Amino acid sequence: MAKKNAGNKRSYRYVLRRQNNTECKKRKRFVFILLLVLSIMFVNIYKCLDITISQISFSKISLVEPVRFWVESFFSGVSHYDVSCTFEHIYSQDIQNKIKALIAQKTRNANPLYFRVSNFSLDLKTSFNVIDQVSIQRGVPNKLNVKIIGVRPVYLINTRFIVGENRRCYDNAKFKGYDVSQLKHACIAHEYCKGILAQDVYVFLSDLPEIIWDKFILDYHRPTHVALHPRKEEHDLHNCEIVADNKIKNYEKIKNIEHVCRDMFAKDEVLYKRWKLGWRKLTFDVRFDNRIVVKIFKLSKRRGRGT
Repeated sequence: MAKKNAGNKRSYRYVLRRQNNTECKKRKRFVFILLLVLSIMFVNIYKCLDITISQISFSKISLVEPVRFWVESFFSGVSHYDVSCTFEHIYSQDIQNKIKALIAQKTRNANPLYFRVSNFSLDLKTSFNVIDQVSIQRGVPNKLNVKIIGVRPVYLINTRFIVGENRRCYDNAKFKGYDVSQLKHACIAHEYCKGILAQDVYVFLSDLPEIIWDKFILDYHRPTHVALHPRKEEHDLHNCEIVADNKIKNYEKIKNIEHVCRDMFAKDEVLYKRWKLGWRKLTFDVRFDNRIVVKIFKLSKRRGRGT
């Protein structure tokens, strides 16, 4: 009886050992298959990121960069970046050189695993306020292509400042190398351009008809007093000033001033001769409905009569 019980125990142990071995093999196969699937997934994710990452800006990279950095570091062991930099609307060579120096400083010992594009871009824009956008593309294994897009210049203000599309006023030196003669020029009271051009003034300048820019020099004193000075080539209105407000958009009313001038000079030949010689200045106020108020001034400290 004892021998029979001992034989049964050995048989039970053998069966249990076989079952354990079978389960262990199954677990190993499952782990192997899981690792294989994960490896394929990582490779596909890496390829997808490599395709799409060159087409999106840094603001969209922030969600995928941890995975991308992990995969890139795991497969290539990269510990630094090889950087190339291009510029658009950055006209000053000195500013370009300073931007390149800062980029080299920020990326010289940067590890792709910990490098954060959003922080890098913010540092650039904070250090150089002429930068509007920073676009970044990565290449395998350690390429970093940086494109710096500057603020577009829009207006030349008081011959001293350049106003960009962001309404910020910049010193002319920051646009050294740019032909400022291409810009629309206006004189603006200092209170409206302290660092940033006032929103209502910027809107007014943006809405002004091109024909007014072509024929007049703008002098913005306040919303209710905008002076238009004819350019030198406008001989019919030399020594004249047109006073309007920030609602002036109808060039037809301004165009009528030429007819008013001709009528006045036809009736007063002496006035015409003095105006032609530069002894008199005419001011046309078009701020009123259905009428134009004309004033005549001597070009001296003493004013003449108003009409």
